[in-house]
Amino acid sequence: MRYGVILTGVGPMADPDRLVRAARKADDLGFHSLWLYEHVMFPARPSEAYGKLPFTPETKFLEPVTALAYLAGETRQIMLGTGILLLALRHPLHVAKEMATLDVLSKGRAILGVGLGWLTEEFDALGIPFRERAGRVRESVEVLRKIWADGKLEYHGRYYSFAEVTSYPLPVQPGGPPI
Repeated sequence: MRYGVILTGVGPMADPDRLVRAARKADDLGFHSLWLYEHVMFPARPSEAYGKLPFTPETKFLEPVTALAYLAGETRQIMLGTGILLLALRHPLHVAKEMATLDVLSKGRAILGVGLGWLTEEFDALGIPFRERAGRVRESVEVLRKIWADGKLEYHGRYYSFAEVTSYPLPVQPGGPPI
């Protein structure tokens, strides 16, 4: 059995020194993986429909891929995962480059955990229809797997369409980080 640790990158764990100490300790103790999750933003006045949230609109949330890249240089063997990345809020070519870069910098230790998201206002603020999130995630995963296969892709889907592009370097892990 393998165990991972969620460091969050949220609130007190958004402090770089504290995050590095915890990541190094998890690495030294032999944990399989460490995970950071994301929210891009919060509404200044959250809807009462959500009930009591475990954070305030002022809670610090680190962007997970950037933070994991930072931790890649501070750890030796622990896998580095997004747990979760809100894939529907990002263009898949951007995610492909970010995660390939993380995989290269960490020497093949990246894991891409994705989620649909639940905070309607987050989608509204970014101009992405909330009702499209499942379809966007499915299509994005398809784009990621294809571009990581050989670095080239032309794609014409429902949400994303582009002429042939290249994206290098390829991830260290064949076929890209596990999703």
